[in-house]
Amino acid sequence: MKYGPTREYWNDYVFEAYVNHQADAIYLAGLPDVPESRPHSEISEENGWKAPAFIKQG
Repeated sequence: MKYGPTREYWNDYVFEAYVNHQADAIYLAGLPDVPESRPHSEISEENGWKAPAFIKQG
């Protein structure tokens, strides 16, 4: 995970995969190389991404 194909790769992944947070953790969902699995990727937002049941949103 140290290097990605582009300089912004891991920053983009964190922004697109963000689901929730608390004081000591940031919760991400999805796989780095599968855009459909990340909740805030362009593809997922077009298709109406749904959080898995175990993820509390809000």
